[in-house]
Amino acid sequence: MTLFSDNQNYPGSIDCPTFLMLQLILLLFLPAGRPLAAAGLPTEEDVLADIPMVSSVTRLAQRPEDSPASVTVIDREMIRASGAINLVDMFRLVPGFQVAHISGNQFAVTSHGVANNFPRRLLVMIDGRSVYTPVFSSVDWINLALEIEDIERIEVTRGPNVTSYGANAFKGVINIITRQPFQVQGAYLKATGGSRDTGIGMFRYGGKAGDFEYRVSGSYREDMGFDDPIISDDAKVGKLSFRGNYQLNARDQLDMQLGSAGGDYGVAEIDDPLDLARDREVTTSYGYLRWNRALSPAESFYVQFYYNYLDMEDTFQIGPLSGIFGLTPEVFEAAFGQPDQTINHGFYNTHTDRFDLEFQHTLQPRDELRIAWGGSLRHDTIGGRYWFRQDEDDLVKRLFVNAEGQLTEHMMVNAGAMIEDDDIVDTQISPRLGLNFHLSPNHTVRTSAARAYRIPSLFEEHEFNAFRFNDGELLLGFRSSTGLEDPEEITSYELGYVGRWPKQALTLDIKLYREEIENVIGVIKDERPSVLNPFGLPENLFFTTEDIGDLDINGVEVQLSYRPSHATFLTLQYAYTDSSGIFVSQITNELLRPSVCPEVLDENGFTPKCKAYKQFIPEHTYSLLGGYAFGSGWEASLGVYGASAMTWGGDGDAVPSYTRVDTRLAKRFKVGASKGDLALLIQNLGRDYREFRVDNVFETRAYFQFSLSLP
Repeated sequence: MTLFSDNQNYPGSIDCPTFLMLQLILLLFLPAGRPLAAAGLPTEEDVLADIPMVSSVTRLAQRPEDSPASVTVIDREMIRASGAINLVDMFRLVPGFQVAHISGNQFAVTSHGVANNFPRRLLVMIDGRSVYTPVFSSVDWINLALEIEDIERIEVTRGPNVTSYGANAFKGVINIITRQPFQVQGAYLKATGGSRDTGIGMFRYGGKAGDFEYRVSGSYREDMGFDDPIISDDAKVGKLSFRGNYQLNARDQLDMQLGSAGGDYGVAEIDDPLDLARDREVTTSYGYLRWNRALSPAESFYVQFYYNYLDMEDTFQIGPLSGIFGLTPEVFEAAFGQPDQTINHGFYNTHTDRFDLEFQHTLQPRDELRIAWGGSLRHDTIGGRYWFRQDEDDLVKRLFVNAEGQLTEHMMVNAGAMIEDDDIVDTQISPRLGLNFHLSPNHTVRTSAARAYRIPSLFEEHEFNAFRFNDGELLLGFRSSTGLEDPEEITSYELGYVGRWPKQALTLDIKLYREEIENVIGVIKDERPSVLNPFGLPENLFFTTEDIGDLDINGVEVQLSYRPSHATFLTLQYAYTDSSGIFVSQITNELLRPSVCPEVLDENGFTPKCKAYKQFIPEHTYSLLGGYAFGSGWEASLGVYGASAMTWGGDGDAVPSYTRVDTRLAKRFKVGASKGDLALLIQNLGRDYREFRVDNVFETRAYFQFSLSLP
């Protein structure tokens, strides 16, 4: 076995002086010559004993109790038991995370609330490839060329991890690790059908040719979205992906991936003259190549390159304009300098691509010290006639280092830093330091501190959403960025405990934390006459992206896992948050600067120009998932998910608290050498609840699934 070669290490970026200084400090202060077991580091026996390992926090394979941040692992057993139809629903199992079905074809995942249609503070990766898109600064979940059946496990870092992966890891990292081709040899077919006219067909084939192993997966899905008479949100989406592994020799391996997804999606409100109900067409694709080399059992490096592409077509016609503005054609022409006409527009008419090159070197210079360091170059481009004045691009340069070392027999240190430079703001350095105290082999106390920065995205820096005449002249602005000078900044403190009781098959993870966030970037109403609103129209149509305030969050997160046998498991998650801070929600002539948000109370709590962050973060979130195999191929599972009331930003509303109960009943069977199962899935047993908008009513839904594996 190649220990610490770390084939699951992924992205991020430190300069050489910082790296050398950190290495020198650790080499000077670590005791010499200690064997791995005595130093408390995992040995080969540990790995063989099936001790869980994670690699998404520091880029080094570690036990969760050795990492400097709390981690949630969603394994294949949990994925299967959840019966999830949409990938995002599995993140209801992460303490402190909130999930929203914005519509039937758009989804949101956020940590500690404070999110709109496009949450911007979580990094999402698939096998080390970031799927965050610079357009709208978020993740287009429905267009990921990824099948739930191809996921091996998901590692979620709960807390800032910019130290390892850069700006988008501001509140955490979701690292989706897919199954290797050798794990899925043969053919696999799956069909799902049920509520909301949902139909999903999926296939996969895994094969081998000499030292080359591969899998090909694809699917097609249709559904009607929410049962909302005024919203168009149906989906028709197809996906195709390929992964191949080529073992060049005993030391070198190539990992190749290709994929594409896209389709037609209903969008907007019916009968809205400025946002007509229609279908938008989306096309995404990616290519990925990674070379892994094992230099020794304790040293390796990789070079990785990937390309992401996204294109949205969403052009529709508005007009005649005089009727929309409530003017006669003559008055309209006099006011706007153009004759009354019908114009083209497209809220989602955008395109983007990304090129990313990364290098990482993992080494173990001493038994007590392991290091992962490297760097990356990333080039992003975005464009869209109705969202930007012109095509924009950004070059991001990163250097990173993470080190794990044993200070004493019972004390471990994790230290790291990221240097990030781009074309939007000045160079930023994001450090982290963690100490882990092993009270005994099964009980650990963790403490860590981190400071991290989120550089504004290309979208946040350059957005200028406007209605234009067909000759390109500006008609009316809708949203604009003021040109952001400062990044968001977070200072995070964590105190955690991890306890294991092997005889009782129990694991407990408790985290106490404080997050201090400055320069929060948000979108607010702007009622001042400006280039957006040259006529001083009174409608609430005009918004700007600015620094809107500061936010402090204190909280506790708990994970409890009970796995007495392969036939039974139970996981319980709970999070409590307490936040403070106010932010500008509206700019008028009387309030010109977002940083001036007077804490003036009125009879409703705050001045109408300000709002409290507290309402945008649910005080409580919780989940429970359990599964049991009865024998004779029968198995059942139950999931309970809930959150207290919260307000979603953007097009979202204040939604009440909810509790959702899902269940799955399945029967495995064999037909000759083939294996399959039949399953009944029921989502939301009980009363209806609201998702993101008060009109998005999630009722009880039922689905049937059939799957068959062929050798």
